[in-house]
Amino acid sequence: MLTMKKPKYKRFDYDPRFYKPEEDEDVKRRKKIRFSGSRKYNKKGNKKVIILIAFVLAIIYFYLKLNRFVP
Repeated sequence: MLTMKKPKYKRFDYDPRFYKPEEDEDVKRRKKIRFSGSRKYNKKGNKKVIILIAFVLAIIYFYLKLNRFVP
């Protein structure tokens, strides 16, 4: 009966030379703050643009309606 070899997984023992847990926590906190702030700004900015476009289109429609270009 034939037996097949099972692959052996590689194990890595990596010890970083200069690891400071305090700095790691600071970096994570900064990324979290920056990410959440940028996300809120984009949503608010998109709503303003959509409202502005709708307002301009309404003005154009009423202008054409008053001058009887639109039935």
